[in-house]
Amino acid sequence: MTLVGTGDSALCQQYVLAQIHKNSDCPVSPCSFDGVYQPKLTSNAKFLAMSGFQFCSAFLFGYSKQQFTLKELQNVTDSYCSTSWSMAQQLHPGVNPQYLKLYCLTGNYLKALLHDGYGFAMDDASSIFFMDTLD
Repeated sequence: MTLVGTGDSALCQQYVLAQIHKNSDCPVSPCSFDGVYQPKLTSNAKFLAMSGFQFCSAFLFGYSKQQFTLKELQNVTDSYCSTSWSMAQQLHPGVNPQYLKLYCLTGNYLKALLHDGYGFAMDDASSIFFMDTLD
């Protein structure tokens, strides 16, 4: 299979959502992906987003934020996705092109996973902490 990027963040989001099977039959609700039960988040739930979560969000936010809303994440992802390949390479000369080409998809995947999958609100900036180390 060969995937060809178009820079269309909304279309990418549709493909990502189709792959997580959010609309599968859910025998015991609530469900996250592919009909698998997942308890609802509590109002004081905290999620530590590390590794790939942190690498992607740090890149998209210019290494300036550890907390932000998923709406902000979607906005910076949309902006990056609409950047031409030549401009992305020009703006980020020190980033390996193998990683550079994945940030549009990864940003959309993080939003889908956290919002559509796990149920974090799009306007909640206090529940998710993006970090690379934990004391």
